[in-house]
Amino acid sequence: MSTSKSTELSTLVRQRGNIRGRLTTQTQYINTLKLVDFSSLSNAQVIEIKLHLKKCETLYKDFETFQDKIELLCDESEIQEQINTRSTIENQFITAISTLQDILEKLNPVNVKSQLPSQSNESSVKLPTIKLPVFDGSYLKWLEFRDTYLSLIHENASIQDINKFHYLRASLEGSASEVIKSLEFTSINYKIAWDLLCARYDNKRVLINSHLKSLHLINPITTESHKALRNLLDHVNKNMRALKALGIPTEYWDVHIIFIITMKLDATTNMKWEEYLSNCSDNPTLDQFYTFIRNRADVLENAVSRTTNHSESSSNSNSNNHNKKFWNNNNNNNSVSKNNKSFDNLKISSPVASGETVCDFVCLCCNKQGHRIYDCPKFKDMDVPHRVTEVKRLKVCHNCLREGHNFQNCRLKSMCRHCKYSHNTLLHLNKNDKHLENINSTVASQSQTLPPVTLSGISNSSQVLLCTAVVSVKNMINNETYPVRALLDSGSQSSFVTDNLKRKLNLPVHNIEPLRVSGINNVAFSISERVTLGIESRNKNFSTMITCLVVPKVTGTLPNSPVNILELDLPPNIELADPYFYCPAEVDLLLGADIFWDLVGFKRITLGVGRPVLQESQLGWLVSGPVGIYKPGHVICNYTHNINDNLQKFWEIEELNLKINIGTPEERLCESHFQENVKRLSNGRFSVKMPLKEIPEEALGDSFYLAKKRFFIFRE
Repeated sequence: MSTSKSTELSTLVRQRGNIRGRLTTQTQYINTLKLVDFSSLSNAQVIEIKLHLKKCETLYKDFETFQDKIELLCDESEIQEQINTRSTIENQFITAISTLQDILEKLNPVNVKSQLPSQSNESSVKLPTIKLPVFDGSYLKWLEFRDTYLSLIHENASIQDINKFHYLRASLEGSASEVIKSLEFTSINYKIAWDLLCARYDNKRVLINSHLKSLHLINPITTESHKALRNLLDHVNKNMRALKALGIPTEYWDVHIIFIITMKLDATTNMKWEEYLSNCSDNPTLDQFYTFIRNRADVLENAVSRTTNHSESSSNSNSNNHNKKFWNNNNNNNSVSKNNKSFDNLKISSPVASGETVCDFVCLCCNKQGHRIYDCPKFKDMDVPHRVTEVKRLKVCHNCLREGHNFQNCRLKSMCRHCKYSHNTLLHLNKNDKHLENINSTVASQSQTLPPVTLSGISNSSQVLLCTAVVSVKNMINNETYPVRALLDSGSQSSFVTDNLKRKLNLPVHNIEPLRVSGINNVAFSISERVTLGIESRNKNFSTMITCLVVPKVTGTLPNSPVNILELDLPPNIELADPYFYCPAEVDLLLGADIFWDLVGFKRITLGVGRPVLQESQLGWLVSGPVGIYKPGHVICNYTHNINDNLQKFWEIEELNLKINIGTPEERLCESHFQENVKRLSNGRFSVKMPLKEIPEEALGDSFYLAKKRFFIFRE
């Protein structure tokens, strides 16, 4: 900063300090008014209050002028400090001016008499604060953001440009904030920033394509659901309104939009729509289709409500009737024994035997009558993770799989038959599930993964989840992709891959000078190999190339113990980076700080105190943080390795094997032939020479005479 500029800035700061001191004097005067009886004030005192109000307003205008100049002259590093100072002093001015205006209104008898009760009631209602919209760069959200921001900020003449620029920067995130990131924070640059933003996102053709794409990529509805139908309708209406605002004549699109939506409906609703069409002579309009969807959603919602209430009442009445009849028969047991009748002749009447109505409950999973979700074939055919997701979606109890309560309030005191934990046996998470085989074909058992330790009555009740993700890595020979579990670690300067994965994927190796890598407690080891590989997210939306150092092992199995995800209360409809983060499995890839910050996004979801956090990333939502260990109870264990086994392995390593098998001459010849003639080509294939005998006469013998003799025998 030049000397003249620094001098001017110092002068402005002193002038601002002078204004702040005069504001303090006005504040002290206002504090004295709070102790005065307003009914006894003279006209001169009222005029004095008005003059103080006018003085405060003049000082406020002078402060705004000096503050704008200060913010233009100060360095970029001091901008935030100046903004905070502006906010503090502005609040003091607003408090002083509003207090004086309030006093004057109370002293005005005309206003007091003219106020009507209805006006008084209306003025007492506090309207909610309008929050500024946040724009993350999505074209689908641009129109809503643009119109709201124009109305609240941009076209508001009472807001100065420097403040508008501040509001604009606070309203942008993600890729949108990058558009104006390079501009200095000055009032002159505000219009430039807004023009840049409009030039990037106010592209009519791109906006139209984005909304058309959103219409065509609607998620299909698999089962009947009133919520899904209403969400579908809202999604279509939102995009249609946006297209109409962009000048597209959507009033002629009825047939096209109806066709798109019907392709996304479930089978039952589609059949109902075809039945509806059979009663229509002309082609239906879009309004008629909307009316049909709304009526269908109302029917499904009412049916679900009645079914739930009826099944609960019927279940309670049937159980009560059954109990009453059982106890009545049990009370008659004495009379049966007096008549020398066997207890087998005692008939306990049941609702089915007596012809009473059986509860026609509907399964929440398949929407069919006659069975509950725990007897549903469709539910049983799912693997355990999908069952857990379905239970969370249907909001049923994790213990008894019935609706209307959660597992904390469940009266059924049963536990899982496998682990004795408080959840249904159908939701038991097995470490040997097939989904783990896809990530790692050989998952070691829990006894193999634990280090040799001695425990005595120790049981940890919690552990910390690390950020893991499942990525696709390509085999360089056959171009096939394999799912690999990766650990995201911002504390690592490099990325690492295991030697096992390198061999499995046939990755080309680059030899490097021995590199010393150190970790915790400065434990170091040497690395001399490096590979380059491509990774891709599970949803195919992100891919990149990374360079990794080759190590024998990245880390142990993660997590250390299985995690009960039923207690985490994960939000539905999110795509996890590692769908099976709760199951222990091997990690073959570590993504370090060289790629970590390119993967992590801005959004974060907190599940509560003492629970993990969901972090948005290019690979999906990452799960990290403290969780409870998925164990049935406290474990007391005293465990050591057998020292004889370790000693035996030690002697086997140290023992010299003097019995060297050099093989037969033919075996040695084959080995020599392989070393001299087998090589790998540039395309990854192998070149092999056939191992033929060097002397054909000795190999075949005197075969000509024998062949000739057989030929003449067959000829005769």
